[in-house]
Amino acid sequence: MPPLNHAANDAAAVADTLINRFRFPTQQVVLLQDELATQDNVMSVFDTLASQQFVDPDDRIMVYFAVHGITREARDGAMVGYLTY
Repeated sequence: MPPLNHAANDAAAVADTLINRFRFPTQQVVLLQDELATQDNVMSVFDTLASQQFVDPDDRIMVYFAVHGITREARDGAMVGYLTY
């Protein structure tokens, strides 16, 4: 698969929009790009948000990520989408 050349810029634009347009507090918007966007770092952010009590039981966490996707025909003929990396 070809690289996703604009994924980091897209993620930065989402973070910027959340903070500057929708006025999300900056400490609640975490941007992990390129080599920092690891599973361990994502889980660490979840733990930090929970421990700092930014997230209440009825709140939602939004995760923006970019990956390739493909669609394949299943055995029953339905088209099924998959995320790939």
